[in-house]
Amino acid sequence: MALVDELIGTRHPCTSYIQPQSQHHYDLLREADEFRAAAGMYPDEEESLLDYAFHRYQSILDIAVQHLSLPVDHLKASRVTYRPYSLLITECGWGTQAFTSELPKPDVVTSELSFADIGLLQLLLVHEMQHATDFAFYRGLDMGIIERELRARVSVAQALRGVQHEWPVLYQQAMLDEAYWLLLTFWLPDWHEARRAAYWDLLEVEAKARLQAVLYFSPTHLRALA
Repeated sequence: MALVDELIGTRHPCTSYIQPQSQHHYDLLREADEFRAAAGMYPDEEESLLDYAFHRYQSILDIAVQHLSLPVDHLKASRVTYRPYSLLITECGWGTQAFTSELPKPDVVTSELSFADIGLLQLLLVHEMQHATDFAFYRGLDMGIIERELRARVSVAQALRGVQHEWPVLYQQAMLDEAYWLLLTFWLPDWHEARRAAYWDLLEVEAKARLQAVLYFSPTHLRALA
């Protein structure tokens, strides 16, 4: 099977919501945030208020997954699962807004951190679902971290290609991410040129141009990659 056929982003591209969908998304988000805020003010009703909030956050996720037509039958919960950011960082560390468990039947979990931006939410879902697809169907459990992350980022760039003018900042960041992660493969002693070439062929044109012009690792990127 060709590498491009293994990438979720080629088959489930990101697309913007039409106005009724967009309005519904932000209405759900506003209600969820209001219920969560109220839970901190009314301790006697905290549990039920949080349930209302979490139900709406989960609905936002379910709608986004359905919009992208992402397959979820291979996931442990048969859905992408919402988990509050405060709980996620307790379990996985600061900065973790989503994760995919490294299992043949993985869990994909995401917090509300990206919900305010529909494009960012879709990007995050494609990224995590690429990991899940690799674990369930391909060699993800045997891959090194660099290859897994490179695959996720190439998949995201593919998914954003059709909305690069609508979401230019997201697309430019995705393009840079895939270029940086391909560059990291040159540090892997067991990678031969033919293996790298398959990923090179799928890079965005501007990503290739930046690599050929010598890509600069800023201190921020070095800290993020570390």
